[in-house]
Amino acid sequence: MKKLIVFKGGEGSGRYPAGSGEAENTTGAKYTRASVGSLKSASWTRKQIDTSKGDAKVKSELRDLKIKATGQVFEKVTDGGDSREATPTDVVNTIQSVLGMHPADYREAMLDKVTGVGEDAKLIFDVLEDKEYGKTTVTATLQQLGKQFVLTRSFEVTTKGVKDQNGKIGDGKITITNDLFLLSKRDQDKGFGKQITQNLVALADHIGASKIEMEANVDVGGYAWAKYGFAPAPSMFKVLAYNIRKDNREKIASLTPSQKEELDEVLDNLEPDAIQELAALDFNDPKAKEPFGKEVLMKSSWLGSIDLSNKKSYTTIRAYCAKRK
Repeated sequence: MKKLIVFKGGEGSGRYPAGSGEAENTTGAKYTRASVGSLKSASWTRKQIDTSKGDAKVKSELRDLKIKATGQVFEKVTDGGDSREATPTDVVNTIQSVLGMHPADYREAMLDKVTGVGEDAKLIFDVLEDKEYGKTTVTATLQQLGKQFVLTRSFEVTTKGVKDQNGKIGDGKITITNDLFLLSKRDQDKGFGKQITQNLVALADHIGASKIEMEANVDVGGYAWAKYGFAPAPSMFKVLAYNIRKDNREKIASLTPSQKEELDEVLDNLEPDAIQELAALDFNDPKAKEPFGKEVLMKSSWLGSIDLSNKKSYTTIRAYCAKRK
């Protein structure tokens, strides 16, 4: 079984090997492949569950590991649908195929180097196989309600050559979705988010995922995800730019002509890195509590993604995760 690629500070150890053309990100740091490591947890050496022993044995092993795993198979979605409950063997086979690891190792993969939260989190898997449209989705949740910790990620694989309900032909690639990350106020600003995102990128490398999708919320996500390198689609950025202008009229009116021009250049830019330029926008206003870009994005909500096959995007998220402040 392949080992997870993990990060060592700002060093590179990812999907772009040395000699492939070094990328330079917004911090100026250069990344090349330095080394490949594995998770330090002893449980990472755990062999995958042997599903040939049958459903009863698989259920027993999951129960002993305190893992809940269920699934649904849709032979047909249209015309009333035709579905059945997936067997424990089918569910575990799908989890191990998509994630490339023993189900219990997902906890170690996501919480590597994370201390203080998640240690006793329940691990819940839900598998959905859509045979008609060629999609398989594994949703993994780590849940520790006593500490207000919930982490849900979905891993969707399309079947190559099969059209979905929108007519898009599957490419066989894996897309990860950040569904939910709930963290109590007392545990925020301790670096958990960066470490968990860093672990997620390592897991993406391990399984060959091409994209991570997310929804930025109206708390800090609109700004934070932009700093990670996530970006909305051009149509979504147009909506975001319109809302920023509408919701910040007084603030924008107080800018100098040159500052307004600079802001317009950013908001009218439909390139993928426009939102990073907006996040970095600072007019050095001594009366402002936060830089202009941070303040307007903190109040924003948008859907976005990061393309891990794009070297600039990949190195941006790697660099930001490595920063501890």
